[in-house]
Amino acid sequence: MSDFRALMFFDRVPVGHVVETVTNDDHFPYLRRGERVLVDKHEVEPIDGELFLVVRSNGTADIAETYKVECGAAIGQRWCTRSINRPRSADDLLDWLRDGRQVPVVDGPYKPGHLEEKILGRVVGLYSGASVEAPATGANNG
Repeated sequence: MSDFRALMFFDRVPVGHVVETVTNDDHFPYLRRGERVLVDKHEVEPIDGELFLVVRSNGTADIAETYKVECGAAIGQRWCTRSINRPRSADDLLDWLRDGRQVPVVDGPYKPGHLEEKILGRVVGLYSGASVEAPATGANNG
């Protein structure tokens, strides 16, 4: 598999950004367990197909892909979150289950405005700095 990355690498933390450690392989090959990502705390509006740091329904914060789903004529489109690394068909799902792999779950659909309240920021890159320091302005990444 290629090491191609759609995310840029950063060696410093700009103002308004935080660093989060990837805790699982839900977004492999784009993100790997143990890598550190840079999250822009100002970008909290969901974008279809983008990765965000989101507070899940169980209260934990995790990286998730946001996407819209059609919920019928009476309800319309609603936002959901999911993993990039997931079964893509019924056959894939059966393979995952046979292999004993943990199947990631979808969170949502959310009521209008609810996902926006749960988003902590958009994943904008990979952090390659040696340590996480406050920006040069002395601000606390806020």
